[in-house]
Amino acid sequence: FDEAIASVEEAIRLDPNRSTTFTQKGLIELVSGRREEAEAAFNEAVELAPESIDAHLALATYYWAAGRAPETEQALRTALKLQPDHAGANRAMAAFALATGKTADAEQYLKRIADGTSEPGSVLALADYYLLTGRNKDAIERLTPLADDKRGVPGAKQQLARAYAASGDRKKADELIDQILVSDDTNLEAQLLKSQMLLDEGKREESLSVAKETVEAHPTSAEAQFTLGRLYSMRGDAIAAETAFREVLKINPRIAAAQVELARLQLSVGNTKDSVLSAE
Repeated sequence: FDEAIASVEEAIRLDPNRSTTFTQKGLIELVSGRREEAEAAFNEAVELAPESIDAHLALATYYWAAGRAPETEQALRTALKLQPDHAGANRAMAAFALATGKTADAEQYLKRIADGTSEPGSVLALADYYLLTGRNKDAIERLTPLADDKRGVPGAKQQLARAYAASGDRKKADELIDQILVSDDTNLEAQLLKSQMLLDEGKREESLSVAKETVEAHPTSAEAQFTLGRLYSMRGDAIAAETAFREVLKINPRIAAAQVELARLQLSVGNTKDSVLSAE
């Protein structure tokens, strides 16, 4: 970090009016833990280039990392005022709204991106939002053209199948999943959704079989390992379930849900000490 700062400071000495160099300095200061210096650098970048949307987004990133929600929102609103249709600023504002519990506010920013670009990822993000908020019909309406696109939009059919499943149309969801698996029998999302749907239908053993196949095909998928662990837990196989949940935590130690499941398992077999440690 010290070498990086020295390099950037040299660049600033050579061209003290370049806003992006101060942004770079701010990012380095931030990740090295020097927050006051980071804030000063980000503010300097904004002062040098008040019309730069990137400078305002970088400042917003700093405020968000520092846990300063009001300042984050103000910086994002300033960026959007400069360029209302900027995809990055709208995505950031949508994410901020969701993270701060203002779920309804996020829609306008996601819609603005989806309606203003031909980028499929923007439509998928809006569909994600609709699924999150239980608006399955809206998700289906947005996803159907993508799923029908002959060019093949990655993830569109999987997401549409999820939307149909959430709306209760399991027949349509099954058809889509089968179509995906015919062309790609190890598709992660399709396999996980198939396992979940079988479980919802009360077919636990079939669901477990699909989950095992998924883990064999994707051993480093935390979601696949977690699904397998939950199914083993329902089956009463505590040892196999614990093994799966520990694999989840090897892949991503931040997945708290796996620690919770471990704590429950350990408690169920009378291992109170380890259960408390997992919960802590």
